[in-house]
Amino acid sequence: MEFEPYAAFSRIDRAYRGLLTARDLLEFMHSCGMGHLATESDLTYLVKYYDSDPTAHQQGYQLDYQE
Repeated sequence: MEFEPYAAFSRIDRAYRGLLTARDLLEFMHSCGMGHLATESDLTYLVKYYDSDPTAHQQGYQLDYQE
């Protein structure tokens, strides 16, 4: 079985918005039993680091599939 990046992105994007937030990542980690490994603050830092255009989003830092 090969890793499918878009399938992974889609699985985490449960609201089908085409964007991921720190909250989305945290909820995914909790659903996999790994929620204790990071805080929402940790994941916000991660999303902020990879968000290539933070001014494009009205709801704070978010990642689209291209990022």
